[in-house]
Amino acid sequence: MEDWEYDELFNLINEYYQDFLALNRGHKYAIARTAYEFQNLGYTEDFILIRL
Repeated sequence: MEDWEYDELFNLINEYYQDFLALNRGHKYAIARTAYEFQNLGYTEDFILIRL
């Protein structure tokens, strides 16, 4: 994975989350799909997903 600044990574993950949320399938779906998309990332990325 390339080097990311925290804000860049947070914004990217949040963008995915918002896109899935816009499908009107609920927060649980959006969180699950976002987590799936970023499942192979490291500890910092996992922390950001939890923060959402």
